[in-house]
Amino acid sequence: MFSCLVRFCSAFSFPSISPLAFICDLANLKPPLTPKAEKSLMLTDFHENFAWFVIAANGLAGVWSLSAQWITGLRMRSLWWLVAVAQTLIFAEIGLGIGIIASRDIQIDTFHVFYGGLCVLSVGILYSYRHLLAPKRWLLYGLGSLFIMGLAIRALSVAG
Repeated sequence: MFSCLVRFCSAFSFPSISPLAFICDLANLKPPLTPKAEKSLMLTDFHENFAWFVIAANGLAGVWSLSAQWITGLRMRSLWWLVAVAQTLIFAEIGLGIGIIASRDIQIDTFHVFYGGLCVLSVGILYSYRHLLAPKRWLLYGLGSLFIMGLAIRALSVAG
């Protein structure tokens, strides 16, 4: 049945549309993806879902650090482990984004890339000021982590 339909559609002249694409369009289906495109689509979904994990980790680190500025009982070593993990996740997220760009020939919103780059730059700025603002390091990392969280939310919102 399918081959008869393809033969019937190929008898007509459809400008720049293959018979398979025409049939898939009629049936409101998508043509099958190549293995490379399927892998890239999975990477894109993982990148988007992982962004929420980065946002949550930085938000938690920010709130905990700000609370530790005024509540000395919250000043624990595990706070710094959380900050380190949250900031390392940013680099993993950027690596995923670079992998998506390398695997597909797509146009990306430049502001999405800009906000992602600002997240990495913010991590570097926080790290460089850690000795200068040592007495207020909880405030520095609290506000800095919340700022990074806001940048990640903005990057996700302009991704489209």
